[in-house]
Amino acid sequence: MSGPNLAREIAAEEPTATVIACATPTARWALQQACTTGYFRSYTNTDVIGCELGGAGKNVIALACGIAAGMGFGDNTRRR
Repeated sequence: MSGPNLAREIAAEEPTATVIACATPTARWALQQACTTGYFRSYTNTDVIGCELGGAGKNVIALACGIAAGMGFGDNTRRR
């Protein structure tokens, strides 16, 4: 499971989404059904490695942005 979602926002029932990557169609469908609510939408994908790499890459970028913000740099250092 990977996605642009934050635990605090999910707990507050704010609209968000996630991607469930799984090679097995039956498991993928079952997980999607179990992880979908009115405010939390689950999408499926077969690219497990791509989802893992995307999630890991996103975390590196978020960490770098946090460091730049902590050092007092402006928006130019946090935007691509």
